[in-house]
Order: sequence, then C-alpha cells, then structure tokens
Amino acid sequence: MKVVDNLNIISKNLKITKKQKNVFKSLKRGDIFLAKNQYFRVDFKNVSFAKQYINYLVIYKDLNNIYALKLSDNKDSETNNMDYCIKTNKYKEMDRDYFVDMDEVYKIPICDIAAKKFSIDIEDQKQIKRRLSICKEKISGPYNDTKFDLDVPLEIFPGDVILVNNFKYLVYFVTLHTLACFKLLEHDYNKKYKLSVNGKCVFDRINDIMQVIVDGNQYYIEYKKVRYFNKIPKFSLLEFATKEEIEVIERNLIHQKERLDGLNVENKYDIGTVFDIDGERIVYLFSANGKDYGIDIKKFKENPSLREFCEIANFDIIDEDFKKEYIENLFKSKVEPFAPIEDIYVKYNDWYRHFDE
Repeated sequence: MKVVDNLNIISKNLKITKKQKNVFKSLKRGDIFLAKNQYFRVDFKNVSFAKQYINYLVIYKDLNNIYALKLSDNKDSETNNMDYCIKTNKYKEMDRDYFVDMDEVYKIPICDIAAKKFSIDIEDQKQIKRRLSICKEKISGPYNDTKFDLDVPLEIFPGDVILVNNFKYLVYFVTLHTLACFKLLEHDYNKKYKLSVNGKCVFDRINDIMQVIVDGNQYYIEYKKVRYFNKIPKFSLLEFATKEEIEVIERNLIHQKERLDGLNVENKYDIGTVFDIDGERIVYLFSANGKDYGIDIKKFKENPSLREFCEIANFDIIDEDFKKEYIENLFKSKVEPFAPIEDIYVKYNDWYRHFDE
C-alpha cells in the first residue's frame, strides 16, 4: 500500500469554495465522496485529468486534506482477495458495484473535493478495516501510522492469520472472549517431516502435521495442539483465507478428528512385547479406552485381526518379537480400530526402510 500525494501542483492555487469547505467539514471516516481523480504519476502536458471526478472512501482527514481509498468499477485480479466489493443493492445512491482499491491511499486537498455522497454501513466498514489492517503493514515511511483506519472494531474470523509474540497462528474457532488457534509452521517443515497425501489432505501421521493453504500461502499446523488466546491482548492481522480455503481446512481437520475420534490411544508396554495368553503368543500393539490390543503370531497371516484384552498385564511376558509383516497385514486389511494401526504401520515401515537403504 502506497500513499499518493502528487502535491496537486495544478490545483493547489485554485480557490476553495464555501461548498467545498462545508463538504470537507461534513466528511468522516466511512463516507464516500466525489473528488478529482488523483494520479500517482501526473503528465502535466495533459490536463484532461483535471476534469475527471471519481468516488473515494474516507479513512482519515487532517486540517486541509482527506486521506482516502479509490473506488473502481473492476476488481484488480492481481490483488487476490484484498480488494473489497461494495454492493449496489445495499445503497440506493449507488449506480453500480464498486471495488475498494487497497493498494494506495490518496491525499486529497479541499480544493479537489466535489460532493459527499453517502456513508457505508458498519458491516462493510468492518470488512474494509480487516483489509486495511493487513495492507497497512506494507506501508513504508511516515505514512505507516494507525491513523489510517475506520472507526469500527477489528473482527477476527476463522481462517485469519494473526501474529502473537512474533509467531503466526491460524484462527480456527472464535468465541465471545477467546480465539482457538493453531500455530503455523513454515513450509520448510516439509524437509523435516515425512508427508503423505490422503485425498486432498497433506499430512504427517507420525508427528500430527497437516498442510493448510491460506491466501495461496502454504503452511503446516500441528492439528492436535490447539492454542487459546484472549481477545484483549494485542495482535496483528496478517492475512485471511478465502472461503474455499477455509472449507478445505475445516474438511481436513474433521477428517483427522474422525480418524482418531473415540480413541484414547496409548502404549502401556513396548510395541512388540509378547504375552503368553492361554498358550497363545500374542504380540502387544497398543491400548485404547482402557483395552489392550494385540495380534496372534501364528494366525496373523491367515487371520489379520486384532485381539482385545481388558488387562493384558494379567498374563506373563515371555518374549519380544516385532516384525514388519504383523502390521503390514493389519494395514492392508484395514482392521478396526484402524487409526493407530495406520500410525504404527507408517512409523515402522519408515523405520525398516531406513535399514533397507
């Protein structure tokens, strides 16, 4: 975002009318007004621009100038989802939809003001403020100031990326007083974690890392670790997800939740511990919801199914025997409960691959 101040070299010596003074006094943040078209670069050999008038949105004013955003008929495709559309059907005064250009703030003198048109409502102001909060981070120089804003509270929504204590967080759920967030890990985590694809969901089963896309940028989150923040502490809004990106994130998080839903998985004993249960050699794999699960060493190929025990510790430990094939058969057969089997399979398959190379 740039602040455009062309010094109004042509118009600065023009007389300010009483009407312009009255309009200037009446303008406040959130008002749309008509003024001479301001340009970032002016060709002073061509003065036709001085006759052009367009709409602007007030975001600040000082003693002699209005600072405003330009309204255009068309969305700038290069600005992604930053430009905001003010819909015609909400305001009788509008003849068409207008897009608020977030790239530049225009400094408009009183002598360039023509007329006040109307004020936009609170909801439109809130959406524009969200974009201003992000774009203002990119203003350099003396204009990087909080005064360029709208007089409405900054609202946070699911899919927003906020900066708290120099760390980025993805907002997942919003309550009256708190924000439920996931800490964002930069894309270089791709080098540290082994990622796989399940449908459109990219995640690491071992470390519980899932890929998310926010405003076209790639991040990773630890989808089991939710962080809660009070809304009062200061934070910066950095970017926000599109509607489509939010839907994908929610769908993938639900997928991960369902994958582990109802399972309180733990390892009471080392995976591969062999118990003697009435003469059968049972290899322990995991425990979930108070029950222990294992597989019969002799029958695992013909009958790849889990054996369930209430207290496997009541039986004697006789050996340790873990083979890749035990889990491989369960994995291929997708036995229930499948989620911990899937994790064990990936973990040990990767472990064995390490020694095969």
